[in-house]
Amino acid sequence: MSNIIIPIYVIAVVAAIVALLVAIMFSKSVDFRPDMSDVSKRKTIFWLVSILSIILSVAVAFAFVYTDCKTGSKKSAFMLHESIGAALSWIIYLVLGIIISKANPKDKLGSWF
Repeated sequence: MSNIIIPIYVIAVVAAIVALLVAIMFSKSVDFRPDMSDVSKRKTIFWLVSILSIILSVAVAFAFVYTDCKTGSKKSAFMLHESIGAALSWIIYLVLGIIISKANPKDKLGSWF
């Protein structure tokens, strides 16, 4: 059973980190504007990419873990732990985003929150 559970959670953590790196790259590419319209673009990028972390976690786990599940009990365990893993991925993304945002208050990333 642990050959299903551990990879799901590892994939969830990696998906959150990858999504956060994507959000950082896109947020850094938005230029500063005097009318502060760049702030709303960066916030939008952050929240849209948060959805990407969930989708990425589910898609990768489905592709690499679910395809190896042969029995109904393993498939059922996969579905349970995948939903927990998707939520975990989003929470990790959010917590790391808050930490990065608060650590860089005068930077472009400081406008996420």
